[in-house]
Amino acid sequence: MTTPTGEAPKRRSERTDNSVKKLPNGKGWRARPTLGTDPVTGKQVRPTKVFATKKAAQDWVTEQRSQWSTAAWTPKSTRTFDEVADHWLTLRAADPSIGPNTVRADRESLAYARRAFGAVPVQKLTPAALADWSATLAGKDGKVLAPATKRRAIVRVKSVMVHARKMRWLTYHPAADLDSPEQRRSSRPRPTTAAQRTAAGLEAITLGKLRHCTSRMRAAGIAADVVAAWHGHTERMTQAVYGRVTDDR
Repeated sequence: MTTPTGEAPKRRSERTDNSVKKLPNGKGWRARPTLGTDPVTGKQVRPTKVFATKKAAQDWVTEQRSQWSTAAWTPKSTRTFDEVADHWLTLRAADPSIGPNTVRADRESLAYARRAFGAVPVQKLTPAALADWSATLAGKDGKVLAPATKRRAIVRVKSVMVHARKMRWLTYHPAADLDSPEQRRSSRPRPTTAAQRTAAGLEAITLGKLRHCTSRMRAAGIAADVVAAWHGHTERMTQAVYGRVTDDR
């Protein structure tokens, strides 16, 4: 193909990646990729970092673009754990579905983490550091915490880290694999439902009917002081009210 003048058209040069450039002083390579537009500020996002070799700079550019394309990219930040926790608590307090007592309990549970690494930027908190903290978690005076208290402290830290990632202050969740003590189930019996009673062929017993067990215990020969202790009576009341339990006594 030729132009009207008979000359061959000039070929457009291939697009080059100018995100990596050698520094003028020759002491390294500067990587500065254009990732896209910040949806909040409307400005172009162009992180910058200097490397000793060109390959290291190119690898970093590839990583940054991959994170941006998967919405996992986050700018370098010095935002501390305390700041992230305060932001999370503020949003919790503004949620009408969350009561003030719940927010207060959340704040109390976060006190253990705040004392340990509240002033540390969240981007510097590693899974290993958080695992070490959870393993040695104790009260202010070094007292061993109850399993339920320890569990709540760890769960709240996880919630704060999830919030940091949602806000794009973290590229990953450093507390995702943090273990917490298992929640113990209550050993107290639960009341039966109407469906369960029907299935078992049981009658519904009111509290009023339960009082007759006092008479049954006296009829079985159990001492009056023992019966009184079981039912919260005085021995005198037990004798006066339940002293005659049969026609021959």
